[in-house]
Amino acid sequence: MKSNAMYLLAQAATSQAATRASAADGAWDPAERLLVGVAVVGFVVLVVWVIRRVVYPQKLLLRHTPGRPNELNLLHLLGAMVVLYFLPAFAHLLVSHRYGEGSPQRLTLVYLLAGPLQVLAFLLIGRSAFHHGLARGLGMTLRRWMYDVFRGALAFLAVFPVCLLLAAAFEWAKPQEGHLHVMLVGMRDLGWSWRVLIFVSAAGLAPVAEELLFRGILQSMVRRYTHSPWFAILAASMLFVLVHAPYWHTMPALLALSLVLGYNYERTGRLLAPIVIHVCFNVINLVAITLSPTASL
Repeated sequence: MKSNAMYLLAQAATSQAATRASAADGAWDPAERLLVGVAVVGFVVLVVWVIRRVVYPQKLLLRHTPGRPNELNLLHLLGAMVVLYFLPAFAHLLVSHRYGEGSPQRLTLVYLLAGPLQVLAFLLIGRSAFHHGLARGLGMTLRRWMYDVFRGALAFLAVFPVCLLLAAAFEWAKPQEGHLHVMLVGMRDLGWSWRVLIFVSAAGLAPVAEELLFRGILQSMVRRYTHSPWFAILAASMLFVLVHAPYWHTMPALLALSLVLGYNYERTGRLLAPIVIHVCFNVINLVAITLSPTASL
């Protein structure tokens, strides 16, 4: 059992909505218009970013990015992975009498119960391992929140068309049956109260928990041992992608997303920008599912 809703929702980026936008009849549903509109804006942002990096390539090297002195080791990582898998399993036992196995209601309650506990556990690991605590060490701070929110929103726009293109390129790897997860079914078929709970879980708890684990703990640990920001970004991204199996057709898009998440963490030394990117990614996919209840995912 995976830790939270991100691995369920990332597959929404593989929606055929974007690829059907040029259909002969020219009829776009609201989800198609949303995805294509965001992708077009994002492409402009991406082009501007590429031009800036060509002019100022030194920023890509990440040589002078904020350091995060810590004592993280494999025991900390092992403890975090136990939390990642054990808490949802325990939450399943608590709600097993309420709803059927694999129902969207049951999974939503599982994530709502396990998510806050995961966040708390990861924060405790960070507090014990980072020399300067959670704010200056781990980067769990709102010290420059306006800049981080703006940066995260622009980074999301830049990576979103890349994710859509990669999803379309690997459409052939999508299974013919059984690829629509029950929580996405919930977004299509359940009432608004359950949809709100799914939004809270997927767009609120999931980004915070995953960024604490993959960027805050794992990426910081790898950087400490290797002294290489990019190696740390790649290592954390690979594990991030593997944890989101078995949706193999989404892995290239998730890898692109994760690289952007890790890059922004290294550039700022704070977790808010990656969390904003993650939130935006989940929200846009959930909204697309809600607007297009017949979307083929």
